[in-house]
Amino acid sequence: MFDSRVGIIMAVLIRKFIIACSAVLLFLACICPVNAQKRKALNGAAKGATIMSFAEYRKVRHSVPFILRIDASKAHLLYFGAKHTHDPKDVQVLQIENLWKEFHPDIAFFEGADPENKNPIVIKSVEEISQYGEPSLVTFLARRAGVQVHTLEPAKADEITLLFSRKYTPEQVKLFYVLRQIPQFRNGKHNETIETYTQNVIGGLSLRPELKGAPRNLLEFEESCARLFPQMSDWRETPQEWFDPALLKPLTYLNTVSRELSEFRDRHMVKLITEELKQGKRVFAVVGASHVVMQERALRAALKRRR
Repeated sequence: MFDSRVGIIMAVLIRKFIIACSAVLLFLACICPVNAQKRKALNGAAKGATIMSFAEYRKVRHSVPFILRIDASKAHLLYFGAKHTHDPKDVQVLQIENLWKEFHPDIAFFEGADPENKNPIVIKSVEEISQYGEPSLVTFLARRAGVQVHTLEPAKADEITLLFSRKYTPEQVKLFYVLRQIPQFRNGKHNETIETYTQNVIGGLSLRPELKGAPRNLLEFEESCARLFPQMSDWRETPQEWFDPALLKPLTYLNTVSRELSEFRDRHMVKLITEELKQGKRVFAVVGASHVVMQERALRAALKRRR
């Protein structure tokens, strides 16, 4: 009788223990994936937050040029944030030349040019900045001093892949790349008409398999502009504001594309510069001022992690 009651009590206790263990295991199974996802999200947010967002940038007031110097152990960075110019007499040109002489870089970077193009433009005199802009000054100084020089840009193929993933059509992407050149053309000096220049840009883009469709010539280009930008009276007068990535309310989809590509380019630039600094090099780079302002936090954080 006694043994029978003990057996019953033991069975009840064992059953309760099993139920309790099952509840604990079920609880852990539910919360662990959530916590893992949360940690992943937090880590991703922390990494993404290192580069300044455009929402943050709109609240910032900074000088132009914006010159960033970072010295960490053997690594040294002189990052010149310029106001883009085609004027050889611009005071920034002399500033860049003087800083170059003072800094003695091991490697130099400039903004613009597709890295897939193995022959970047190298000017023979400072006066040619009037045609190619301040990036050409960096290549000029580097080649004259025998210093390695590279573009900070990602491959255009990678940019196009990104834009396709954001659901832009090949026509929209092609128009973005063509129209972006128009304000730059107006600011420079050229030996060809804007029509000839634009046709050459269209022709170059059409050689890419992913952009081989319309517009393939100037007539199709004008038809695309009229359809996608009915507010545009003349593509030759495309405003620079349409490519401002920091606008709170985009004027056209071109502003949004500019923002998405700018964020992509900033991440790429930080990666390239950090890789060289990690090797203890003296890095000299010239880009638009907003890029330097937005990348500063990420660059300092990357160097701090590697100390």
